[in-house]
Amino acid sequence: MRKAYSTILLLLLALVTGFANTASAADTEETTKLGSDVYFTLGYKTWINTWQTALNSYPPKGGANIMTMTSQSVAAPIFSASLKVSNFLIAGSFMKTPDYTFPDNEDVLVTGPTPTTVPPPGLVFYTFKTSASRKENDINLGYYISPSMAVTIGIKNVKQTYNDLNADGSIFSTSWTKYSGPIVGITGGGRLGESDFAFYGNLSYGILKGEFEGDPETFNANYSSTELGIAYRPISFLSFLAGYKYQTIDSKLTDPAFKNQVALDVTKGFILGANLTF
Repeated sequence: MRKAYSTILLLLLALVTGFANTASAADTEETTKLGSDVYFTLGYKTWINTWQTALNSYPPKGGANIMTMTSQSVAAPIFSASLKVSNFLIAGSFMKTPDYTFPDNEDVLVTGPTPTTVPPPGLVFYTFKTSASRKENDINLGYYISPSMAVTIGIKNVKQTYNDLNADGSIFSTSWTKYSGPIVGITGGGRLGESDFAFYGNLSYGILKGEFEGDPETFNANYSSTELGIAYRPISFLSFLAGYKYQTIDSKLTDPAFKNQVALDVTKGFILGANLTF
């Protein structure tokens, strides 16, 4: 499924480049100049997304397993800024989400053989309540290889904060997971005919280094992000965006108890926004 998303995006970007190769960069995002071949854009998006995250379903002794759970939807704000000078681009974004609420899950409190539906003597089951939030930022440098497509390289940082909750919803304990590393990407778009609408899309991929709070060991995680959408420009310096964003972080855990299991992390949903260009 994830490979299909990436393939579709690359095909669409190639298609847009094909029929929009005579369009100027101003036909996609930049519409008002600071100076000759200089454009500055501020952006705001609301990502209405769900988060599928991974937790270890058993203390890492005697056979640990990874389980996943998916949150309710939240509206996460994303702030961005970019500067384009001639064919060169520098861009960055920042996201800080509200708390995600996850379904309650039941697990054991002690180590030992993996429990069955009838718990062996001594095993105590407990209902866990979890909420979480995340902060993400990235900074990228890019170069336009055509008037409607650019390649980028940058740094991505992610911090996920998990809260274990008491029955009354108060926080019992907090822990974090961090990711950081290089990413490469491609971004593009083009005007749809002679209308005020345009297609846009971006794809990025990287291998991040992950770490858990209190654990000196690090691990590798494959990161990917895909966004596709339509932009509408009613006036020269303002555009509105509507699209869909799909992001994954797949972590290969190094703890021997997990036997190189992969912890899946998927954030996806519709995205709405606006760009103001100077």
